[in-house]
Amino acid sequence: MQVNIEEISATKRRFTLELAPEEFLDDYNRILRIYARTARVPGFRAGKAPIGMIEKLYKEDIIEHLLDKHLLPKLREEIDRKAKPVRTPVLVDWKFDKDKGVKLVAEYEEIPEFDIDNYKNMKIEILKEKLTEDEIVEKTIEDLRHQNALSQKVDREVKPGDQVLIRIQLVDPETKRRLPEEKFLIVASEEGDLERRVLGRKPGEKFSYEDTYPEDFPSRRLAGKKFIHEVEIIEVREVKIPEVDDDFAKNLGFENLEKLKEHLRNIARQELEKRREESIRSKALDLILEKNEVPAPEVLVEEAYRNLASAVLWEFTRKGQRVSREKWEEISKQLKKDAEKRVKERLALLKIAEKEGLNVDKNEIKEEIKRMAQSRGITQKEMRVQLERDGTGEEELRENLLIRKTLNMVVENAIIKEKEEEKSRKKEKK
Repeated sequence: MQVNIEEISATKRRFTLELAPEEFLDDYNRILRIYARTARVPGFRAGKAPIGMIEKLYKEDIIEHLLDKHLLPKLREEIDRKAKPVRTPVLVDWKFDKDKGVKLVAEYEEIPEFDIDNYKNMKIEILKEKLTEDEIVEKTIEDLRHQNALSQKVDREVKPGDQVLIRIQLVDPETKRRLPEEKFLIVASEEGDLERRVLGRKPGEKFSYEDTYPEDFPSRRLAGKKFIHEVEIIEVREVKIPEVDDDFAKNLGFENLEKLKEHLRNIARQELEKRREESIRSKALDLILEKNEVPAPEVLVEEAYRNLASAVLWEFTRKGQRVSREKWEEISKQLKKDAEKRVKERLALLKIAEKEGLNVDKNEIKEEIKRMAQSRGITQKEMRVQLERDGTGEEELRENLLIRKTLNMVVENAIIKEKEEEKSRKKEKK
């Protein structure tokens, strides 16, 4: 048996395993005898056909059986003995010769050895929050106005800000195959592709256009493909924003406008404190990554990207909105950067935890499940079932808690300084 490990990149490895005939022929012949006993060959009773004929007829099946049941397990066993792949290795090539031997080639990624430093007593500078409680209250009220806006059906051309109910169907220009018809409510504007196309059109009007979706578009049936978009405007609704007064507050369940504002000020105070904490944590992570070279295995980055993309797509779906190609390209670009940063942050914090000897015990896991259950208003048993359904096992929960504990330790030992945002000064020309 010969093993060779080739370094393709900082994180990717190519693992080659070569076996001599004597290392797999016993298994090969055992599988061949099983086929000889059970295979039905015209002109012969079961189990009576010449073994040479059986081998010739079923050679591909025998080799595939040998690969699945004996060779691949041997390959995985050798990889696990000599490496620590972050995910299951992928077989990229293999050659079989009964007389000369077998060659198996797999690729995988691993986290290379790296050190982490400069995380103790960090000097963290954050900008003082520009927004005041009153400004947050006013912004929240404005959001509530739009959320509680009334819409009235109108028979006129679409204007910016109108809600437009459309019927859309995608057609493959080559095969003429039609995807299921869908209805969407969009807000007409100059920003989005489809949102811009409905401007100036009237209810009942139909139009079509061609568009190609990016290769990484979250919907597999659309990714990388060109479609004709057949669109019909079903309804146009003009949006009327309510006035901010006591009646507005009463509709939201408050005695008057002042009571509503008082409630929102309390929320704003909590939000400002939360934003400050998040700003400190974010800056701490930025500094750690600035001062240390942290690897980011592609397979983990891709996994993080898919999770982020799925969450974003689900949010659009929940709101009954459609993601245009144009909008997704912009979103996708940022998500890929976020995914890589998340992977690096996670690995950096786990390395710090290892250096500091931090750990999470069973009681901490139980307390976390209890806290999560209380926040959702369900029992701890139901919470455990939900975690299992979401694919979050105890090990992942333990790791998440360890990361949180490590970040808390870093922040607690940091020197925090708040500063005013620097205002750019224009030089006066003499």
